[in-house]
Amino acid sequence: MPQDKRPIKGKLEAPILLSIFCSYQSSHCARLQAIIKKIEAFYPESVAFNFYDLPQGFHRYGIPAANAFHCAQEADVPWRYQSALYSDTSKLDKQRFMNIAEQLGLALDNFETCLDENRYLPSIKADIELASKYGLNSVPVVLINGLYAKGPQTFEAYQYYLNQELAYLGLKQDT
Repeated sequence: MPQDKRPIKGKLEAPILLSIFCSYQSSHCARLQAIIKKIEAFYPESVAFNFYDLPQGFHRYGIPAANAFHCAQEADVPWRYQSALYSDTSKLDKQRFMNIAEQLGLALDNFETCLDENRYLPSIKADIELASKYGLNSVPVVLINGLYAKGPQTFEAYQYYLNQELAYLGLKQDT
C-alpha cells in the first residue's frame, strides 16, 4: 500500500496496519465498524487502521460523504465524524453532514465551504483509481499489512488472520 499522509487510527508504531476500502453508504461497511471496534479493543498495541474511499457507483451520497469525512479531518475529528456517518447509512445528505458537524462543534462556515468546494474529490478519485489498479471493485475490502482478507469476515476470522500475522512477525498477541 502506498505510504501517504492518510490519517492512522490507532498507534502509529503498531506492527499491523489494516487498510480498509469502504463506502460511507455501504451497509456492509457500516456493519464492519462493530468488528473494527472489537479489533481495536482486543489489539490496542498491535493494530492500527487507515481508510481508503471506495464509494460504489450506485451510492448516490458515497462521494459527498467521503468528502465530508475529509472536511471533518481538517477539524481533527475524523473518527467521531466517521462513526456518525456509519450510524445511519440510509440518511446521507448535505443537511445530515452539517448536522453532524454542528453536533461535533465544528466551525460550520468552514465545513460547509469545504463541502461545497468538493475539496477532497481529487483524493477520493485517487483512492478509487488505486482500488481499480488492485482489481478491487466492491466493499468492504480489508488488507492486513497489505495482504487481502476476503471480506466481510467475522471478528473471529480477522482475529485468526491477525494472530497469524503477529506470529509471522515474531510478536505476541496483545493481552
